[in-house]
Amino acid sequence: DGSVAALLDFELTDVGPAELDVGWFLALIETAREKVPAVDATGVLDCGADLALAIEAIHAGATHIAFSGAPAALMKLDGIAARGGVAIEAEPPADDTVLDLQGCGDPLGTSRKFLA
Repeated sequence: DGSVAALLDFELTDVGPAELDVGWFLALIETAREKVPAVDATGVLDCGADLALAIEAIHAGATHIAFSGAPAALMKLDGIAARGGVAIEAEPPADDTVLDLQGCGDPLGTSRKFLA
């Protein structure tokens, strides 16, 4: 059908905002890794400035998160993350190795171009 899920050869059902939680994200990344083991992919959950979401992600097993909250919150989060071996990105990478589809008008086309 031309979707990103079809390109990766796995089913992605319609989900609403209530289902787009940490567990869903981690399951999606794991499924993609299982379906395309040759691709070295790192799933980074962007928690924005939401400290509670970042802590939830760490406890749920996320290995990489992005956090843009206040410096005091980042210091708190660093301690929690260090105990769990979780990498925190305080700023988005400034290179072309990251596919960011947030606000993208054509996610399929952008994904194809990125993967080409």
